[in-house]
Formats: sequence, structure tokens, C-alpha cells
Amino acid sequence: MLERIRLWAETNSLVPIEQSGFRPGCLLPTKVLSIYQEVKNNMTANIPTLAIYVDYQKAYDKVWHKGLIVKLNRLSIPLRLLKLIVSWLNDRRPYVIFGENKSDIFYTYVGLPQGSSLSPYLFIVYHCDLVACVDAHSSHLFADDLNILISPPICREIKPMIKFLEEEGTKICNQIASYSKLDGIQVSLEYEMRCEARIGSSRKVFNSEKS
Repeated sequence: MLERIRLWAETNSLVPIEQSGFRPGCLLPTKVLSIYQEVKNNMTANIPTLAIYVDYQKAYDKVWHKGLIVKLNRLSIPLRLLKLIVSWLNDRRPYVIFGENKSDIFYTYVGLPQGSSLSPYLFIVYHCDLVACVDAHSSHLFADDLNILISPPICREIKPMIKFLEEEGTKICNQIASYSKLDGIQVSLEYEMRCEARIGSSRKVFNSEKS
């Protein structure tokens, strides 16, 4: 089923090119090198760079089943594949065993099955629109980890560039937090600003929790 869903998603260009997680031919070291080179080039040109790191906490455990089905339907997934996914999610009968005691069977409506190779790929399809939150800035995705690099318009003075990074970084983080809140997931964001040596660097951490 994974190969059929992957064929549909890749054929229709649903997974953004920024996403390299769980995709054949997309290597993490290549993405890391790309990020490093972009920051290095900016520092060489004395251009400050703001890096934002986004980590989805318990990512697969937070996927809402109905929301996933609705989004896949909006993405025009073939009905046969959609029915298979619905069956894959619903035809599970979990229960808890503690010692010699066994709970009643219960049903889950949130979270993708652990250990399945299909779960991470459904996650990246489910969040295929995440890159829309970063506007036109450089971004790199690896499954549920997102990196955003923001560079300012070049100015003679450093202060206008720093101000731009602060304002743009705040806007992007607010957009990501709003996106995450709609899906009921918690994210952790870290900011790191890199400038030339005489300016130094700074780091801030921001946690977004479901309200």
C-alpha cells in the first residue's frame, strides 16, 4: 500500500521538494550540507542569517484520523486508496495488559500506528502544505523536522538587517504556531541568529503548546 500511495503522491507532486524524509534518492547529509553552505556563504558576505528549527513533538501520535482523511480527499486521492487507509486506521482493536489483567478493547481516533512504514509517509503527505508557512524563505524538511533560513535585504548598516530578521522571524514562527494549533499538535521552535564574528550569535527557544 505504501508504494501505491507514494506513486500517487509523487506523480501529483504533492510532497514538496523541500521534504527529503522517507523519499527514495533524498539524503539527509545533502540537506545538511546545503544548510551549512548557505549560512557559510552569507557569513562570508557579512550578511546575518536567522535559522529557525521546528520540532514536532510526538508527531505521529498527534495525527487526527478524520483530519487526515479529509485532507487526503481534498488532495484527490483515488477512492480505492482512501478506503484502504480508512480500513488501515479503523480495523485495529487495541487493549492494555497489566500483569494478569486485560482491559476492554477501545478505539483510537488520533495517532498513526507505530512501527508501520506507512505512518511516516502519511505524515509528510498530511503536512505537505507546511512549507506555505515559511513564505519565500529557504526551508528544509526531514520528516517532522523543519529548518528555515531567513536572510535580509542587503544594507550598509547591520541594524536594519537585524530588525528585518527579528520581525520576519516572529511572523514566520507565529504562522507555524497557528498552523500547528489547527492540527492540535505541539511544536518546539528554536531561533539561532548567525552574524559575522564581531557581531556574534544569539539563540532563543520558543515552545508552542496546544491550548
